[in-house]
Amino acid sequence: MGKPPAKVHRDDLRAGKTVKSGKHHTFQLTAPKGEINVVVRDHVGHDAVSEVAYEISGPHDVSFAGKTGKDGSIHLPGKNVPIDVYDLKLPDISDQTFHIEAFPAGHAPTIVRVPGWPKTVSGTLPKADVVADAACWCLGSLRAQDDGEIEKHLKQGISGDDVEALQEHLSKFGFKIELSTSKSGKPEDSDDLKNHKWDKFTTRAVRMFASHPKVGGDPEMIIKADGTAITCEIAEKIREWCFEGTVSPKDYWELPQLELKGDEVDAFGADQKGKATNDQTALHDYIKQIQDDLAKTGFAVHKDSICEIGKDHKATGIYSVAKASGGKHPDKELKDMSFLVKKLQRQSKWLWRMKTDGTHLADVGPGDKSVYGGDADGVMNALTADVLHEWADKGYHMVLKKFELKELHWPPESGTPIALDPGGGAAKLRSDAYDAWLEAAKDIYAQGGTIEGAYSSSPRGWKGGKNSSAKGNSAYSWHYSGLAVDVSQSPYAGDGTIGGSKFRYMLVEETDRFRIWCWADPQDPAPADPADDAADPVKQYRNRNIKTKHVEGTAGEAKKAGAPTDPNPLYGATTKKNAAGTDVESVAGKEGWYVDVSSILEDNKMMRIKRHSDWLTNAKGWEWWHYQFEPDPPPGADEDLVFGDYLQLYGVHEYRLRNASDGWPNHEDIDHAPG
Repeated sequence: MGKPPAKVHRDDLRAGKTVKSGKHHTFQLTAPKGEINVVVRDHVGHDAVSEVAYEISGPHDVSFAGKTGKDGSIHLPGKNVPIDVYDLKLPDISDQTFHIEAFPAGHAPTIVRVPGWPKTVSGTLPKADVVADAACWCLGSLRAQDDGEIEKHLKQGISGDDVEALQEHLSKFGFKIELSTSKSGKPEDSDDLKNHKWDKFTTRAVRMFASHPKVGGDPEMIIKADGTAITCEIAEKIREWCFEGTVSPKDYWELPQLELKGDEVDAFGADQKGKATNDQTALHDYIKQIQDDLAKTGFAVHKDSICEIGKDHKATGIYSVAKASGGKHPDKELKDMSFLVKKLQRQSKWLWRMKTDGTHLADVGPGDKSVYGGDADGVMNALTADVLHEWADKGYHMVLKKFELKELHWPPESGTPIALDPGGGAAKLRSDAYDAWLEAAKDIYAQGGTIEGAYSSSPRGWKGGKNSSAKGNSAYSWHYSGLAVDVSQSPYAGDGTIGGSKFRYMLVEETDRFRIWCWADPQDPAPADPADDAADPVKQYRNRNIKTKHVEGTAGEAKKAGAPTDPNPLYGATTKKNAAGTDVESVAGKEGWYVDVSSILEDNKMMRIKRHSDWLTNAKGWEWWHYQFEPDPPPGADEDLVFGDYLQLYGVHEYRLRNASDGWPNHEDIDHAPG
């Protein structure tokens, strides 16, 4: 909020300029002494504060006391007090101290306003009370018309000096954007300003000024008006703002009462729409500013080499919200402001930060100004505005490419890529998932097991959209995020065969999922003591003295009666259904060393998933080959990450997901849980 200047020009004082109480207003006189000549008026300059006790004190032991006159005057002629700054105290009104000036008799008095006295002002002001020689239009010409019929004189349709003065005041108050037209994309003087006429732009500015909330410590003066005329209330607000030097915040982050929820329109938006200016419901060009900053920080459509959207940002000035269609909220162009703001609120809680040039920075602290601390509700309020402005001001960008995709190799660290099938190329995982997979792979390899390729869907290509979901795959699979692998199915024979270098996997049913036991290569000698067969939890000598491919649940599993026998034989599921059709047959693997591949993977946070409920009729439903890494959330996050977040973190902006062929155009797609 603007304030009166520290120094007041002499000509302003001589013309009856009001000076704010509670402030020093220095004035250099040409004479060494002068008379005190002061008029005390109420807080808007309407009425004299008369018959009230006062005390005046100042330097050089100057001290006076008395009562103000009926016209509020304090005139002490012939005193010839030294030229300096004096204190005026009005004990009967308040315990506040007001600072005034002495100056020679014959000059216009200094008018000292008393804030808050009286509490309300009503009724018609007599013409005699007007300060006829006041320099400011709002204290002169405007007050002269403030007689209860002001609306008949100052209204839409007029032109001339009064309109020019009104427009000057509104511009000084910060409403130049309302008085201008942004039809061309940037503010230009409207015909109202060029011709000093009161048409739709002046009406808009008056309406928005009248409804403006409190600024700083000023009193709340929200007036509901259509802006087509100056009412007594609006006139009083004009004088109050002029006296206080009040200016509406130019920038969106400076308005404490900011609250945009949906479908609001600012002056820029109303002009762009080319419709009546009374469409404006949000101050100035706040929404345009917000849209510009959302684009600058990467959340809205923008053009840079990082996000690869390839489309320039275009502000609309409308806080639009996507409308539902078929139960979904499509938004291919990312125009839904509420959605974008909610995403900013949610992701700005993360302590990760990235610059607009793609540089990843050190994490910020939880109390950093760029960290949002409210609810992620899509409402642009003052708290959210502070955060967005901080991001734009610091050159922060939505975190993208936090993780790279890294090639998988077999043997581990050999440099030989695991093939990706179908599609060719090398299988990859997000770097944190890669680290987990690599530790597991090295352990499995050291134990004589394998998780060699070829792999599939590592990662699953998003550019093809949801096409793969038609084949029974999830449209929101962890595979899209680069956090899941489908290990090769070729080591599993399907009939319990274990042999050579090819068929090495036994799949063991465990409630709702499978465990992989892998035939070790090379095979070490059997333990001398059968009690040591299962000494190691992940590498065990299994099926001692058990018939190979013996069907689980049938008699005669031991090869030799009376010999030490595995008390818990390893039975692997086959693809053959049991007689009842309620399960599949499981058969015993051949005797030897096996590696618990699943345990090693899960010990390294590469987790199995459940088989599908239709697994008996759908071969894809077995899902024994799928392992996924579920990372910890970003530091500071207080909500689970969604499908769009995960792809963003290795470099795919949601705009590209929304616009992929058969892609993910709806909010519900982007915000879907992965899996």
